[in-house]
Amino acid sequence: MFVDFFYQLRQARIPVTIREFLTLLEALEKGVAQGSVDEFYYLSRAALVKDERLFDTFDLVFENFFKGAMNKTSGLLEEYIPEDWLRGMARELFDEDEIEAMSFEELMDELARRLQEQDGEHHGGNRWIGFPYPRLMNSNAFIDQSAAFIITSVGLARELGIPESKWVYLHGCADGHDHWFLSERPEIHVSHAIRNGSRKAFDMAGKTVGDMRFLDLYSCFPSAVEIGCKEMGIAEDDPRGLTVTGGLPYFGGPGNSYVVHSISEMIRRVRSEPGSFGLVTANGNYVTKHSFGIYSTTPTEGQWTREDPAVLQAELDAMPKVPYVSEASGP
Repeated sequence: MFVDFFYQLRQARIPVTIREFLTLLEALEKGVAQGSVDEFYYLSRAALVKDERLFDTFDLVFENFFKGAMNKTSGLLEEYIPEDWLRGMARELFDEDEIEAMSFEELMDELARRLQEQDGEHHGGNRWIGFPYPRLMNSNAFIDQSAAFIITSVGLARELGIPESKWVYLHGCADGHDHWFLSERPEIHVSHAIRNGSRKAFDMAGKTVGDMRFLDLYSCFPSAVEIGCKEMGIAEDDPRGLTVTGGLPYFGGPGNSYVVHSISEMIRRVRSEPGSFGLVTANGNYVTKHSFGIYSTTPTEGQWTREDPAVLQAELDAMPKVPYVSEASGP
């Protein structure tokens, strides 16, 4: 079974080596990630993928290959879907005669060539990424940036001599994820994690979205912003704006650290208007993992506490799932 997984990753142009594959098998033999698909996902990705630009491709192959594994009570799925997802993409660009006339390698080379042809510039280089969204509405991840912020207690801040004018407090926060596999979600334009998680953060802060002076919604792709606005009741043309940095398309974000930059900029914004509040959101994967933070120069009142994140996650895990079937039926 795992040999087929190895070959599908190779077919998807992920340069997995035999040594990396054997390392994964050795880890499994030693009992790592037994009986948990989430653990196996992270283990296999760490062992087999060395370039974060290939994470999305790995996710697609993983979900396709281990479809339904989370429905098993012990071990990993013994049945899988061998149909290569790349062939599905090829069928969008070739007819059946062309596909049958080419080897797999020729098909993939021709697919790459045709996709490259779609990169032609128009409107000042604003080429299409995925209809109807052009490049300048999508994230720019491969840039050279850095940012940092310091987290301390009030006592340590005083001890270090940090001026109180620079202090910013976290008033509300939440973290949670929607159903891990996109195919398990009854509606992919809905995010219960954004809806429920933002509510938890606002309740913790004793504020509403209307109390926020500044907003920064994670903006990897237009759909993420649109879903975030809908779930939190924010108009897409909100006069406050939806970002304090320019967002991932224009400001950019190196790898997974965009939110380090958005928090840093939010700190500057709320410092510039003492007593104001700002909301920063984050997400990862396919609008899957979500985090929320509400910041202000206003000190928090009383003992700072937060609800155990497991409470929110239990709510999200209980949401309806599309049932898994081993064989498709119907039209």
